[in-house]
Amino acid sequence: MQIEFGKIMQAYSDKLDREINKKEVLDVFTNTYINVKDNISLISIEEKTKESSNKTICEVDLKFSINKIIYEENGQGNGPIDAVKKIIQSKHNKKFTIIDYSSHAIEETSEAQAVSYINVQSDEDDVFGVGIDTNTSMANIKALFSALNRLFKD
Repeated sequence: MQIEFGKIMQAYSDKLDREINKKEVLDVFTNTYINVKDNISLISIEEKTKESSNKTICEVDLKFSINKIIYEENGQGNGPIDAVKKIIQSKHNKKFTIIDYSSHAIEETSEAQAVSYINVQSDEDDVFGVGIDTNTSMANIKALFSALNRLFKD
C-alpha cells in the first residue's frame, strides 16, 4: 500500500509543483481510500459463525447495491470477508481476488476504532481499500467495499 499511495502523493505533489503538508496528505488519503465513490455500496450486514465438523463456517446476510440495484443475499465462507466476496462475485460481472489484508487499532483503548487495509486484484488492476470502524470485522468489510469501488470505478 505504501508504494501505491506514494505514487498517488508524488503525482499530487508534482501537479501542485510544491511540497505538501500533513493535512494535505491526510486529505488525499481520505479522498482516495475512505470517501470513495460508491458504485458498490454496503447497506447492511449480519454475520453468524457456526462450528461444523471441526470447521468454522461464517454465514452472512448481506444487503448491498451495485450501480443502485439493491441485492439481499445470503452466503457462506471461511470468514466474513470470504462470504462477502462470494456474494459480490455472484452478482458482479467482473471477477477479483483478495491478495492480502490486515488491521490494527487506531488508539490504545477498548473503544478504539480499527483500521483495515485490503489488497484486491482483477485482470486489469491491483488496488488497496481502507475501512475504519469500532468493529474489526466491519472495518474489514468496509475496506473490501473501498477496494472494489476503486477497482471497478467508472
